[in-house]
Amino acid sequence: MIGIIYRCLLMCGVLLNAGPSNAAEFHSVAAIREAAERHARQRLPHVDRVEAVRVDKRLRLKRCDQPLRTHSEATNTRAGMTVEVSCAGPQPWKLYVPVRASTTVPVVVAVKGLGANQILSRDDVRLERRTTSSLPYGFFTDPSEVMGARMRRTVASGTVLVPAALTADKLVRRGQRVTLIRKTGGIMVKGAGVALMDGVKAQRIKVKTPSSRVVEGTVESADVVRIGS
Repeated sequence: MIGIIYRCLLMCGVLLNAGPSNAAEFHSVAAIREAAERHARQRLPHVDRVEAVRVDKRLRLKRCDQPLRTHSEATNTRAGMTVEVSCAGPQPWKLYVPVRASTTVPVVVAVKGLGANQILSRDDVRLERRTTSSLPYGFFTDPSEVMGARMRRTVASGTVLVPAALTADKLVRRGQRVTLIRKTGGIMVKGAGVALMDGVKAQRIKVKTPSSRVVEGTVESADVVRIGS
C-alpha cells in the first residue's frame, strides 16, 4: 500500500537510506509535507486541521530548483485527500502524499454516568466540541434532540450520545387531546387539539383543531405541542 502511495516517476534517483550523502542534494521532506498541506488547506477551507501522513523521513528526492507543484483530483472529501507533489526541474519527480483532514463540531455528551432506562433531562447532557474523525455514526448536535429520551444502556461520563443508545418515549399518542401553544407578539396563546399521530420529544406532528383545521407543530412535552418557532 505504501508502495502505491509513494509512486514516483523515477526520472531521477529516489533512495531510502542509500548511505552517506550530502543533504543539500535532496529536497526537504518537511517542505514536501508543507506543500501538500498548503494545497489541502486551499481545497478544504472549512476544516480545522490538515496533516500530511505516511511520508517517510528517509525519503531522498533530488532537490528541485523550481517551486513544487501540487495537484489533487476532484474526489476530495472532508476526511482528506491525496495530493500529488511534483518537481518539473531538470531531474523531475512526482510523489503522492496522503493528507488527513479533521474539524471539530459541537456534539451532545453525557455530563455524568447515565443508567439504563434513565429518562434524559437538560442537566444530564452538555455540548462538547469533538473531532469529526473520532465521532461515532449518528451523533446529536442539539441537546433538545435527546430530551425525554430513555437510555437503552449504561454509558460513562463524557460519552457521545448516539441514536442506538436511546429509545424515545412517546409523549403524545394519536387521538389524544393536546394543548397547542403559539407565541404571537410576545404573548403566549393556548388552544386545544387532537393529535393525528404519535409523537416523541421534538418531533413534528399533525394536530386537528376544534374547527377541523389541521396544523403542524413540535412535541414539546407530554400533551403539549408548539406551533411555529
